[in-house]
Amino acid sequence: LEVVARDAKAQGEFDPSVVERYRLLGYEKRDVADQDFRNDDVDGGEVGAGHAVTVLYELKLRGDGGRVGSVNLRFIDPDTGSPRELAQDIEAAQFRDRFEAASPGFRVTAVAARFAEHLRQSYWVKGERLQDVMAVAQRLPQDPIGLGLAWHVHVHREIVPGVRGTVAHFDGRRAALDQRVRDR
Repeated sequence: LEVVARDAKAQGEFDPSVVERYRLLGYEKRDVADQDFRNDDVDGGEVGAGHAVTVLYELKLRGDGGRVGSVNLRFIDPDTGSPRELAQDIEAAQFRDRFEAASPGFRVTAVAARFAEHLRQSYWVKGERLQDVMAVAQRLPQDPIGLGLAWHVHVHREIVPGVRGTVAHFDGRRAALDQRVRDR
């Protein structure tokens, strides 16, 4: 692994006049206190060349315009040993009014996060059925990642105690995925 960022940390800052509430999805055990974001003694994660890290927040907006907040990235440059920080504003205009209008990558990420919430039996999905996640997963891009995620959601739904069924209707889609992967 060629490390391009040591002790990498990400932090979202949101304007309370625009954002009623927010929560970080995942990373709860790696959450860094706001006051420790710029403390280089607090451990972050390593990022390798060609790798990406996704930080996903769920937001409840008050209105529908303007600057929502910013995302800050801080890391130690492995070549110089010096800390670097990058910041990017988040504007409401960057959001889509419908899930289907979002980028394919975002939709896959959002479904994966929702599925993870189900796997850990999160408070945030109480009353939501895994079939609801499956319905969205089946509309993901028909590429190895989208098909693979939909397949995993389906298989989990079928093996949850008390749920009966088979994965037969997915066999054709899975075979097509396997063939595409072999053809590459």
